[in-house]
Amino acid sequence: MPDSAFIPGFPSLADHALIWIFGWIMPFLSGVKGRESLDGVIFTESIRRRFYLGNSLFLFIAAAVVSLSWILQGRPMRSLGFRDMEPGTETIVIVLVLIILLCWLGDFLITYRRQAAGNASASEKGAFPSFMPVHSRELPAYLLLSLSAAVFEETIYRGFMVTYFLPASRGAEGWPLAAATIPALLFSLAHYYQGWKAVVKIWGFSVGLGGIYMISGSLWPVMAIHFIIDFGGGCLAMYLGRRTR
Repeated sequence: MPDSAFIPGFPSLADHALIWIFGWIMPFLSGVKGRESLDGVIFTESIRRRFYLGNSLFLFIAAAVVSLSWILQGRPMRSLGFRDMEPGTETIVIVLVLIILLCWLGDFLITYRRQAAGNASASEKGAFPSFMPVHSRELPAYLLLSLSAAVFEETIYRGFMVTYFLPASRGAEGWPLAAATIPALLFSLAHYYQGWKAVVKIWGFSVGLGGIYMISGSLWPVMAIHFIIDFGGGCLAMYLGRRTR
Protein backbone atom coordinates (compact mmCIF):
# COMPACT_ATOMS: atom_id res chain seq x y z
CA MET A 1 0.00 0.00 0.00
CA PRO A 2 1.38 3.48 -0.84
CA ASP A 3 2.86 5.25 2.20
CA SER A 4 1.04 8.49 1.40
CA ALA A 5 -2.31 6.91 2.23
CA PHE A 6 -1.43 7.36 5.91
CA ILE A 7 0.01 10.90 5.90
CA PRO A 8 -1.84 13.16 8.36
CA GLY A 9 -3.79 15.93 6.67
CA PHE A 10 -3.86 14.23 3.29
CA PRO A 11 -5.53 15.21 1.05
CA SER A 12 -5.10 18.96 1.53
CA LEU A 13 -6.72 21.89 -0.27
CA ALA A 14 -3.74 21.95 -2.64
CA ASP A 15 -4.31 18.26 -3.42
CA HIS A 16 -7.97 18.93 -4.24
CA ALA A 17 -6.95 21.76 -6.56
CA LEU A 18 -4.42 19.56 -8.36
CA ILE A 19 -7.05 16.88 -8.86
CA TRP A 20 -9.29 19.40 -10.59
CA ILE A 21 -6.47 20.72 -12.76
CA PHE A 22 -4.78 17.48 -13.78
CA GLY A 23 -7.67 15.10 -13.18
CA TRP A 24 -10.52 16.89 -14.93
CA ILE A 25 -9.45 20.03 -16.80
CA MET A 26 -6.24 18.75 -18.42
CA PRO A 27 -7.70 15.39 -19.58
CA PHE A 28 -10.51 17.34 -21.27
CA LEU A 29 -8.09 19.71 -22.96
CA SER A 30 -5.70 16.90 -23.89
CA GLY A 31 -8.36 14.42 -25.00
CA VAL A 32 -11.25 16.31 -26.54
CA LYS A 33 -9.51 19.49 -27.61
CA GLY A 34 -6.41 17.55 -28.58
CA ARG A 35 -8.43 15.43 -31.00
CA GLU A 36 -9.93 18.54 -32.57
CA SER A 37 -6.51 20.13 -33.02
CA LEU A 38 -5.05 16.95 -34.57
CA ASP A 39 -7.86 16.53 -37.11
CA GLY A 40 -6.51 17.29 -40.55
CA VAL A 41 -2.89 17.60 -39.39
CA ILE A 42 -0.42 15.97 -41.76
CA PHE A 43 2.43 14.68 -39.62
CA THR A 44 5.77 15.18 -41.32
CA GLU A 45 9.03 14.12 -39.73
CA SER A 46 9.72 17.59 -38.35
CA ILE A 47 6.17 17.95 -36.99
CA ARG A 48 6.43 14.58 -35.26
CA ARG A 49 9.69 15.62 -33.59
CA ARG A 50 8.16 18.88 -32.37
CA PHE A 51 5.14 16.91 -31.15
CA TYR A 52 7.38 14.56 -29.14
CA LEU A 53 9.48 17.35 -27.63
CA GLY A 54 6.50 19.61 -26.88
CA ASN A 55 4.56 16.86 -25.11
CA SER A 56 7.67 15.81 -23.16
CA LEU A 57 8.03 19.37 -21.88
CA PHE A 58 4.35 19.58 -20.96
CA LEU A 59 4.47 16.30 -19.01
CA PHE A 60 7.61 17.44 -17.20
CA ILE A 61 5.96 20.69 -16.12
CA ALA A 62 2.79 18.90 -14.95
CA ALA A 63 4.72 16.34 -12.88
CA ALA A 64 7.01 19.07 -11.52
CA VAL A 65 3.97 20.99 -10.23
CA VAL A 66 2.59 17.90 -8.47
CA SER A 67 6.00 16.94 -7.05
CA LEU A 68 6.79 20.47 -5.88
CA SER A 69 3.42 20.70 -4.12
CA TRP A 70 4.17 17.36 -2.46
CA ILE A 71 7.59 18.49 -1.25
CA LEU A 72 6.42 21.92 -0.07
CA GLN A 73 3.84 20.18 2.12
CA GLY A 74 6.66 18.34 3.87
CA ARG A 75 6.03 14.94 2.32
CA PRO A 76 8.93 12.68 1.31
CA MET A 77 9.04 11.55 -2.33
CA ARG A 78 9.01 7.93 -1.20
CA SER A 79 5.42 8.54 -0.08
CA LEU A 80 4.61 9.42 -3.70
CA GLY A 81 5.76 5.97 -4.80
CA PHE A 82 9.49 6.57 -5.31
CA ARG A 83 10.57 3.61 -3.21
CA ASP A 84 11.24 -0.10 -3.38
CA MET A 85 8.36 -2.57 -3.62
CA GLU A 86 6.76 -3.93 -0.47
CA PRO A 87 8.55 -7.13 0.63
CA GLY A 88 6.72 -10.25 -0.47
CA THR A 89 4.93 -8.60 -3.40
CA GLU A 90 7.57 -9.34 -6.03
CA THR A 91 6.03 -12.56 -7.36
CA ILE A 92 2.49 -11.26 -7.84
CA VAL A 93 3.82 -8.03 -9.36
CA ILE A 94 5.93 -9.94 -11.89
CA VAL A 95 2.93 -12.11 -12.82
CA LEU A 96 0.68 -9.06 -13.26
CA VAL A 97 3.35 -7.26 -15.30
CA LEU A 98 3.68 -10.23 -17.65
CA ILE A 99 -0.10 -10.54 -18.03
CA ILE A 100 -0.46 -6.85 -18.91
CA LEU A 101 2.42 -6.93 -21.40
CA LEU A 102 1.17 -10.12 -23.08
CA CYS A 103 -2.36 -8.69 -23.37
CA TRP A 104 -0.98 -5.49 -24.87
CA LEU A 105 1.25 -7.31 -27.34
CA GLY A 106 -1.54 -9.67 -28.41
CA ASP A 107 -3.97 -6.80 -28.95
CA PHE A 108 -1.32 -4.80 -30.82
CA LEU A 109 -0.50 -7.61 -33.26
CA ILE A 110 -4.14 -8.60 -33.86
CA THR A 111 -5.16 -5.01 -34.55
CA TYR A 112 -2.19 -4.44 -36.83
CA ARG A 113 -2.90 -7.59 -38.86
CA ARG A 114 -6.53 -6.58 -39.31
CA GLN A 115 -5.46 -3.13 -40.40
CA ALA A 116 -2.85 -4.46 -42.83
CA ALA A 117 -5.39 -6.90 -44.31
CA GLY A 118 -7.99 -4.16 -44.74
CA ASN A 119 -10.36 -5.80 -42.25
CA ALA A 120 -9.99 -3.22 -39.51
CA SER A 121 -13.05 -1.55 -38.04
CA ALA A 122 -13.39 2.23 -38.12
CA SER A 123 -12.02 2.50 -34.59
CA GLU A 124 -9.14 0.10 -35.31
CA LYS A 125 -8.02 2.18 -38.28
CA GLY A 126 -6.97 4.84 -35.81
CA ALA A 127 -5.16 2.41 -33.53
CA PHE A 128 -1.77 3.49 -34.92
CA PRO A 129 -1.84 7.30 -34.85
CA SER A 130 -0.05 9.26 -37.54
CA PHE A 131 2.30 10.72 -34.93
CA MET A 132 3.96 7.33 -34.37
CA PRO A 133 7.61 7.29 -35.54
CA VAL A 134 8.23 6.38 -39.17
CA HIS A 135 12.02 6.71 -39.48
CA SER A 136 14.69 5.45 -37.08
CA ARG A 137 16.13 8.97 -36.86
CA GLU A 138 12.92 10.00 -35.08
CA LEU A 139 13.52 7.48 -32.30
CA PRO A 140 15.67 9.68 -30.00
CA ALA A 141 12.86 12.25 -29.70
CA TYR A 142 10.28 9.47 -29.39
CA LEU A 143 12.42 7.82 -26.71
CA LEU A 144 12.35 11.07 -24.75
CA LEU A 145 8.56 11.21 -25.04
CA SER A 146 8.22 7.56 -23.96
CA LEU A 147 10.43 8.14 -20.91
CA SER A 148 8.58 11.34 -20.07
CA ALA A 149 5.21 9.62 -20.31
CA ALA A 150 6.40 6.68 -18.20
CA VAL A 151 7.92 8.78 -15.41
CA PHE A 152 5.74 11.88 -15.34
CA GLU A 153 2.31 10.39 -16.14
CA GLU A 154 2.81 7.62 -13.60
CA THR A 155 3.85 10.18 -11.00
CA ILE A 156 0.60 12.07 -11.59
CA TYR A 157 -1.95 9.35 -12.33
CA ARG A 158 -0.65 6.54 -10.13
CA GLY A 159 1.57 8.10 -7.47
CA PHE A 160 -0.68 11.08 -6.81
CA MET A 161 -4.18 10.26 -8.06
CA VAL A 162 -4.41 6.62 -6.96
CA THR A 163 -3.31 7.72 -3.51
CA TYR A 164 -5.83 10.58 -3.54
CA PHE A 165 -8.72 8.21 -4.17
CA LEU A 166 -7.59 5.50 -1.75
CA PRO A 167 -10.38 4.84 0.78
CA ALA A 168 -7.65 4.32 3.40
CA SER A 169 -6.80 8.02 3.15
CA ARG A 170 -10.30 8.77 4.43
CA GLY A 171 -10.41 6.10 7.10
CA ALA A 172 -12.51 3.61 5.10
CA GLU A 173 -11.82 -0.08 4.74
CA GLY A 174 -12.09 -2.63 1.96
CA TRP A 175 -10.89 -2.87 -1.63
CA PRO A 176 -10.11 0.64 -2.90
CA LEU A 177 -12.37 0.48 -5.95
CA ALA A 178 -12.35 4.25 -6.55
CA ALA A 179 -8.55 4.35 -6.46
CA ALA A 180 -8.35 1.57 -9.05
CA THR A 181 -10.94 2.93 -11.47
CA ILE A 182 -11.22 6.73 -11.30
CA PRO A 183 -7.55 7.61 -12.04
CA ALA A 184 -7.67 5.01 -14.82
CA LEU A 185 -10.75 6.70 -16.27
CA LEU A 186 -9.16 10.15 -16.14
CA PHE A 187 -5.96 8.83 -17.71
CA SER A 188 -7.84 7.07 -20.51
CA LEU A 189 -10.00 10.13 -21.28
CA ALA A 190 -6.80 12.14 -21.71
CA HIS A 191 -6.12 9.82 -24.69
CA TYR A 192 -9.52 10.39 -26.30
CA TYR A 193 -7.75 11.83 -29.34
CA GLN A 194 -6.91 8.21 -30.24
CA GLY A 195 -10.60 7.23 -30.37
CA TRP A 196 -13.09 5.54 -28.03
CA LYS A 197 -11.75 2.03 -28.54
CA ALA A 198 -8.31 3.20 -27.45
CA VAL A 199 -9.90 4.88 -24.41
CA VAL A 200 -11.49 1.58 -23.33
CA LYS A 201 -8.24 -0.36 -23.81
CA ILE A 202 -6.16 2.25 -21.99
CA TRP A 203 -8.67 2.24 -19.13
CA GLY A 204 -8.27 -1.52 -18.75
CA PHE A 205 -4.48 -1.32 -18.77
CA SER A 206 -4.60 1.62 -16.33
CA VAL A 207 -6.72 -0.34 -13.85
CA GLY A 208 -4.02 -3.00 -13.95
CA LEU A 209 -1.28 -0.43 -13.38
CA GLY A 210 -3.19 1.05 -10.46
CA GLY A 211 -3.57 -2.41 -8.96
CA ILE A 212 0.16 -3.08 -9.28
CA TYR A 213 0.96 0.25 -7.63
CA MET A 214 -1.40 -0.41 -4.73
CA ILE A 215 0.01 -3.89 -4.20
CA SER A 216 3.68 -2.95 -4.48
CA GLY A 217 3.56 0.61 -3.13
CA SER A 218 6.18 1.49 -5.76
CA LEU A 219 6.07 3.39 -9.04
CA TRP A 220 9.06 1.57 -10.53
CA PRO A 221 7.17 -1.43 -11.97
CA VAL A 222 4.36 0.68 -13.46
CA MET A 223 6.85 3.10 -14.96
CA ALA A 224 8.65 0.15 -16.56
CA ILE A 225 5.42 -1.22 -18.06
CA HIS A 226 4.39 2.21 -19.32
CA PHE A 227 7.75 2.73 -21.03
CA ILE A 228 7.78 -0.71 -22.64
CA ILE A 229 4.27 -0.23 -24.05
CA ASP A 230 4.91 3.27 -25.37
CA PHE A 231 8.40 2.84 -26.80
CA GLY A 232 7.88 -0.78 -27.81
CA GLY A 233 4.64 0.12 -29.56
CA GLY A 234 6.33 2.91 -31.51
CA CYS A 235 9.22 0.66 -32.57
CA LEU A 236 6.88 -2.18 -33.56
CA ALA A 237 4.64 0.16 -35.56
CA MET A 238 7.66 1.56 -37.37
CA TYR A 239 9.08 -1.90 -38.14
CA LEU A 240 5.79 -3.41 -39.27
CA GLY A 241 4.97 -0.29 -41.26
CA ARG A 242 8.16 -0.71 -43.26
CA ARG A 243 7.26 -4.30 -44.05
CA THR A 244 3.89 -3.31 -45.47
CA ARG A 245 5.13 -0.35 -47.51
